[in-house]
Amino acid sequence: MRISRTWMLVVALGGAGLVAAEGGGLPDEGVIGEQMRAGRALFEEGKFEAALGKFQELLKLNDSHKLANHYLARIQARLGHFRPAIDTLRKLQRLGVSLRHQDMQTTLEIVISGVQAVKELKERSDLLIHLRETIQGLPLELEQQIDAHLMAIYAKLGETHLHDIVKNRFFANKPVPGGVYFLAARTYLVYDVNLPVAASYFEQAVDGLKGRGIRPTGNPERDRFLAYQRDAEAAVAEDFLAYTYHAAKITDSAKNRFLATEHNPKTTFADVTAAAGLADVRSARVAVGDFDNDGLEDLCASGRIFRNVGGKSFKEVTKEAGVDPENVLAALWLDFDNDGHLDLLCASFPKMRLWRNQGKGTFTDVTADAGLDYAFPGPPEALAACDYDGDGHLDLFVGCFEHPSRPSVGQPAFLFHNSGKGRFDDVSKASGIAGRSNYCARGAAWGDFNNDGRPDLCVANYRLQPNQLWVNQGNGQFTDEAQALGVRGIPGTGQLAQAFGHSVACAWGDMDNDGDLDLGVTNVALTRFLEFADPTALYFNGGPKDGWRFRDGLPASSIRSQEMSAEMGFCDVDNDGDLDILLTAIYKERPTALYQNVGSGKFQPITWRAGLLGFNAWGQAWLDKDNDGDMDVVLGSVGGLILFENRARDTSWLRVQLAGKRSNRLGIGARITVVAGALTLIREVQCGARSASQDSPIAHFGLGSHKGAADITVRWPDGHEQTLAGSPVNKLVKVEEQ
Repeated sequence: MRISRTWMLVVALGGAGLVAAEGGGLPDEGVIGEQMRAGRALFEEGKFEAALGKFQELLKLNDSHKLANHYLARIQARLGHFRPAIDTLRKLQRLGVSLRHQDMQTTLEIVISGVQAVKELKERSDLLIHLRETIQGLPLELEQQIDAHLMAIYAKLGETHLHDIVKNRFFANKPVPGGVYFLAARTYLVYDVNLPVAASYFEQAVDGLKGRGIRPTGNPERDRFLAYQRDAEAAVAEDFLAYTYHAAKITDSAKNRFLATEHNPKTTFADVTAAAGLADVRSARVAVGDFDNDGLEDLCASGRIFRNVGGKSFKEVTKEAGVDPENVLAALWLDFDNDGHLDLLCASFPKMRLWRNQGKGTFTDVTADAGLDYAFPGPPEALAACDYDGDGHLDLFVGCFEHPSRPSVGQPAFLFHNSGKGRFDDVSKASGIAGRSNYCARGAAWGDFNNDGRPDLCVANYRLQPNQLWVNQGNGQFTDEAQALGVRGIPGTGQLAQAFGHSVACAWGDMDNDGDLDLGVTNVALTRFLEFADPTALYFNGGPKDGWRFRDGLPASSIRSQEMSAEMGFCDVDNDGDLDILLTAIYKERPTALYQNVGSGKFQPITWRAGLLGFNAWGQAWLDKDNDGDMDVVLGSVGGLILFENRARDTSWLRVQLAGKRSNRLGIGARITVVAGALTLIREVQCGARSASQDSPIAHFGLGSHKGAADITVRWPDGHEQTLAGSPVNKLVKVEEQ
């Protein structure tokens, strides 16, 4: 259980300026004349020039009117008159208004935000100096942040002498805390200056934060939490250090800590985005599927279709296909009518669109005919398809995120049953999926975690809401057993008893090769909120002996904390027989993290040496784009897709592609078991996972050094099994349902 605390919102200068205390609106003093009413109305309408005149007239009548002076300073800042605005702030101080006053903090925020937006750097520095020298009693933290900006500006302008003067003042207090080094480095990064120095400062920030002692509280649980929080803060500094190394092109292992400490990987990746024709394609999520049945897997990114050309490049064919990509958040390739051609489900808000593949490279909109012409109550961000009842037709789960105008308010989830007649029926309530509680869903994944032959459903919910594990009862009904099985999240205490995590995505995979599915759940867990926000989790399945309960193995896994985690993907990147982990992270300075599975629940970081380093990535989609037996990956990002080509060394592998007859055409939901020498591996064929990303439906098995044949067993969605004994390896095996 977490320890709750009382929160205070403090003023802090950052990249976007000062953050005001909650409820920073000006109070109604009760004595408001015609000028005050008129001035306030004009201010609220954004007519600042006219409002300025009104308040200037008012202050001629009463120069010490505090409320009017607040408005005056804010208007001056809005109009770019920053020096007079700073002087008005000092005037308010002389009138007895403390910097701790809520309105003063808000006014100061507006002024500083405006100063930081001044484009001409010399003017900006002069204004920051005027602010620092004019306003009395600025907190040390604020003075340091102003000095950090001055250091970066002077470095940018080549004013070495002025830079060094401010630097000496900035680092005057010894020993220098890690947070101070972090502030200086991050500010250099904002101004894109002195990047090697910034890297050095980030290194010292990491060392200072990691080495910060924890004063014992007498409460072992509290002490453990404080140590965890300290390490999480150091991990944030490591994220920024990685970005700075990358931006400064510091790739010498003698100067790059990550390269110096990482183990040599068994495979490497190359960024082939530009060569593949995917440069400047912006999409947070990516879907993989062979829509034209040419044996090469294609992509869909935000509704745009890219055809795989010879395994080397991708050509956009959206217009030729007749698909409208407007406002598409995510997509799934799925053969909903079992005609052998992949159709395309495009999730947008408020309505989704289902495009039926005509078989000639073109699509037609069948949304209404298919029963999916819904006005969803929130953006459909959690998408996953599976034949949950084994009747041979793909069903669909849709989880909705918060409505844009109603943040943090949960929305209903939907389960659509495929009738087999080209139409989906809404069974949300009848199945139990639409329960009494609505949540802000962001991710979903189907998987048979309890080996009963029926796919279950995990849903990752945001906004400190609990996650759900819907256990398939086999009669069209589902029950949420997340709490009983240990994957609901970690509840807080006291007033925060119902606070869990900001979960973004979830994924299933057998991480320890013990024959059952484990579960990864990513969380956005800001360091300042760790007392009531869940970290990312890697849940290991206890199997039947533990009643299928899960335990979080991430703390002991050597996977470091990342506060902005987006998706956790499972893939055997090095073909050695066990699943490795790729974590994506959002925001400019946040890197991907690739971990090599070394067994016993342990993982080693190989991101830099493997070459799979990207920043500001949300989704990930795994595929063998060139059919060479190793798995490539596309990272989804609003900054642009990144395609990494895998260049695995000489290893054995097997790819298994299903063709259902009684079952759904791609065998979605089937479990494939491969026995190759000492290896026994399982994969389940999925259609959408994590946060509406989609991997290849062709199951991939790395077989390490195994050179002999392999036995393949398929448990189809309706439960019947089919075995192919003695299959050659290093090839694609197509299994037609018998």
